[in-house]
Amino acid sequence: MKAIQKHAGLDDSSLQPKAVLVTGCSSGIGKEMACYLSRHGFLVFATVRTPEDAQALRDLNEPNLVPISPLDLSRLNEVQLASETVIAELRSRGLNGLYAIVNNAGGGVTAPLELLDISLLEKELMVRVVGAARLVQLLLPEIRKATGRLLWITTPGRIPLAYKSSIHVAEFAAQGLARTFRIELATWKIPSIMIACGGVRSNAVGRMDRQLASSIQSWPKDQLALYAEPLQEVQERSKTIIQKGADPQIVAEVVERALKAHRPRPIYRIGFSADLMALLGLLPGTWFDGLFSFMASR
Repeated sequence: MKAIQKHAGLDDSSLQPKAVLVTGCSSGIGKEMACYLSRHGFLVFATVRTPEDAQALRDLNEPNLVPISPLDLSRLNEVQLASETVIAELRSRGLNGLYAIVNNAGGGVTAPLELLDISLLEKELMVRVVGAARLVQLLLPEIRKATGRLLWITTPGRIPLAYKSSIHVAEFAAQGLARTFRIELATWKIPSIMIACGGVRSNAVGRMDRQLASSIQSWPKDQLALYAEPLQEVQERSKTIIQKGADPQIVAEVVERALKAHRPRPIYRIGFSADLMALLGLLPGTWFDGLFSFMASR
């Protein structure tokens, strides 16, 4: 077994690092978080969907980074197996429980609800809500042992955006899940913390472009014609937001802060337009929906 490096900055005097599980680590924010935390005093179980992604993480030669594969959160059998693997790793390393789960996995597509492949909406709900909830259920006894915490990478506000329903419908539910865990786990002083990310630079727009191009091939031409222009505008806005977005390392730094804080905040907001989106989310729903409907009709 590789020696586990000890880094300065941990908020206790134990020689053992705190173990955290990060989901969705094959690329983007998840990969950045996993690598950053593994270099800053944590033993990181980084979940990915494929053996190839797991090998790519191993090739980084980070001694405190432990790939866990396969884990597609839409497949509950894989959630069960991954949880058992994490528990076995904790036992083999002599660690007293799991300090945190960072729920990061998720994707989403760009499409009008009228044409959205409903199986893609189902998958996103499985990943962000059902699979995430099951993962917490299975590992919560380990979180209690470590007097740990739950973290959720979310959007800044519960705001419906046109053509992004597969993301935001799931996000509404995921934020409700995070807040419910916060209430129910307060007895054991287990925080449930949302890391509310606005624009963050990632490969998400490129992935969504490819997904949209693929989806368009299957849409009826008469219906596609109704949405072609606004879809193009939405994609261009998304690219602008990503270009102005925060560096993924900033997300990792905030996650580290939330993990190490003695009294973490319920919500940490970061990234381009995060504060604005949170403010807009406070508006009465009819005001917000009316404003965006007016803008969409112009």
